[in-house]
Amino acid sequence: MDLQKEREAFECHKFKDQYDELKAYYDEHEREHGYRYPSYTYDDEWEVWLAAKAQAEKALLEQFEINNKLVEQIEKLKADVPGQITITHERLQELITIAVKTVLEAKE
Repeated sequence: MDLQKEREAFECHKFKDQYDELKAYYDEHEREHGYRYPSYTYDDEWEVWLAAKAQAEKALLEQFEINNKLVEQIEKLKADVPGQITITHERLQELITIAVKTVLEAKE
């Protein structure tokens, strides 16, 4: 999502029903003064919004990496055992642990 769309999402969330009229006001304020919000509080909230989004994206990517490692471990297990294989809950937990450790070690 580009920065403009992200700002619109923030403002829609922040101002809810008043978004349309406030957007016009903040657009004009930004054109006249070079900054969007007349209140430092909104600037701070915008920065927190961006930081939270970045942290959530990072966590999502880490989870994606863990899931990929888990799939790799399951595929390896299937390849090692001929025929159909059933994975128990305990083994699945072991594979998740292996995947998490692998990802964390790779980040160090």
